[in-house]
Amino acid sequence: MIKGAEVLLPSGRLKTSVWINAGLIVGFGEEPPACPAADYEIVDASGLTVTPGLVDIQVNGGAQCNLWEETGEAELQSLCRLMVAHGTTTFLPTLITDSVDRLCQLKAQLIAFGVASPDQLSPDNSEIIARMPGFHLEGPFLSPQRPGVHPVEQIVAPDEEKLSRLIDKTVLLLTLAPEQDKDGASLDWLRKRDVHVSAGHTNADYEEAKRAFDAGIRLTTHLFNAMPGIHHRDPGIVTAALLDRRVSCCLIADGLHLDSAMVDLIYRMKSVEKTILVTDIAYVGTADGGLVGSSITLDEAVRNLVRWQICSFEEAIRMATINPACAVGLGEKVGSLEVGKLADMVLWQEQEQELKVSSVISGGRSLFTCPGSLK
Repeated sequence: MIKGAEVLLPSGRLKTSVWINAGLIVGFGEEPPACPAADYEIVDASGLTVTPGLVDIQVNGGAQCNLWEETGEAELQSLCRLMVAHGTTTFLPTLITDSVDRLCQLKAQLIAFGVASPDQLSPDNSEIIARMPGFHLEGPFLSPQRPGVHPVEQIVAPDEEKLSRLIDKTVLLLTLAPEQDKDGASLDWLRKRDVHVSAGHTNADYEEAKRAFDAGIRLTTHLFNAMPGIHHRDPGIVTAALLDRRVSCCLIADGLHLDSAMVDLIYRMKSVEKTILVTDIAYVGTADGGLVGSSITLDEAVRNLVRWQICSFEEAIRMATINPACAVGLGEKVGSLEVGKLADMVLWQEQEQELKVSSVISGGRSLFTCPGSLK
């Protein structure tokens, strides 16, 4: 039982206790829930705020792990520890453009280390550090005009043969340039298999983007980055995404990929319901000022939106939890604090406008705690 904290529930902030049993949230309030008898350890979280564990759907690596190259289990575990230390309990390992053969090899290697295994979303798996329920494939079906860091020579147009080799139940999200799918056959193929598709690294114009959204695309990958900007006579895909109420926009709120004013613009246009925070964190990062992935963590993105006075802490948390979870089909398991969901949560210190991750719990187990933060 976690007691004494303020808890961010879907209905709002409430000072209450959280009851956890067998890796699941089993109740709220001061009375034990009606479930099999158990000896509850009491955690005094007075003065802290409890939120769902953060969910990042675009993670390319970290200082000790590069998912764009062959990596080892120890490097992958170090990435998981980095995620947890910053409040992210669920993330999608993200592979960028390469040959289809190479991407299949990288996927197989990570699957062997436990990525996308059925027990990733099991409440009683004590081996999980951070959940990796599936992959985000960011390519190779992108625009050669908007490659970013992706190798242009490996960018290809989608077709059924390539999709059949790459797409299986382990792939939760695919980023593609919709204009590469000239006849819409690939989007139709993906829709029939319930694959979540995001428009990104695209040179699509306004009409091409509208057709893609009508065909079922409901996400954009790091809006504004690797796509044409807004022009008053050529609105492009950014304007189409901002105006379409069906589409959620992912953004990197580090102040480098997007100026804070542009983050504010996206938030005001899309509202809290259709804005998603991602990191795009990568091994290379932004140490030298380049835009090769980012160096931000998801708790930093939350802090930035609050510090930039764009939205409240509660709203920033929603954009980093339930919104991304639902966008890739994980909303029934993670992303909010509700009875029956996985007991993944972050305990925050909110003092003098400073937001700091105090402790992280995954599946009811404490994985990260700042010294002296819990009583």
